[in-house]
Amino acid sequence: MNWAKLTRNVASRKFEEMKEEDAFLPGTLAADYPSLRAAICDSLPLFVSSDLEAGVYDIQVGLTLYKHLSEYGFGVRQAADDGIWRYLSIVVFPDYVRSRWEKSQQEARFWRDRSRIWLRALWWFVHLSWQGDESSTRTSTFGMSTDDVVQIVERPGRRGFRVDLYRAMVSAAGARPPGQRKIRQLMKLNTAMSVMMEPSVFGGGVSSYVQALYQQIDQTK
Repeated sequence: MNWAKLTRNVASRKFEEMKEEDAFLPGTLAADYPSLRAAICDSLPLFVSSDLEAGVYDIQVGLTLYKHLSEYGFGVRQAADDGIWRYLSIVVFPDYVRSRWEKSQQEARFWRDRSRIWLRALWWFVHLSWQGDESSTRTSTFGMSTDDVVQIVERPGRRGFRVDLYRAMVSAAGARPPGQRKIRQLMKLNTAMSVMMEPSVFGGGVSSYVQALYQQIDQTK
């Protein structure tokens, strides 16, 4: 599939037009993705109509988006292209982005800040959390907050995202009670420790490395 894109300049202009008119509606070019938008709309209400907490809603959006985009052959190569995310945010799903975020944060979440483009962040969160199937991923991410999503997506490390390591961290976090997951501490400690050691050569592999991180966190008062 040939994915449409928006440059930063075009995205900025279109966003300002929508803001001035207070009309965050799908553009006419959204017709390029009729079944994709329909699938999302059939599965997800807007945030203001959902009665869900923000973190729960974000993860639901991420899982739904990940599922339906994959049906169109969307993968890591497309997910790395910010132009595609700007198009999806501003042309195809602007009502969803607007519904979720307050005015002061909309510019960043629609197009401006790479790691904060909302749809992009949620797709990458699910990809980095993937446990082999949607059900297992939903179980491991159940109860995670918006801050947990931020901690996972916005800490790529010196070598970018280590998908195997991130999935091991989410798996370990998901096995703990929600109040003991300590995602922020886990991600910060991994950032520090992975500079000094390679997780994949840790005795027992990345899973044992993650457990060692948690042991260190639990011993810290």
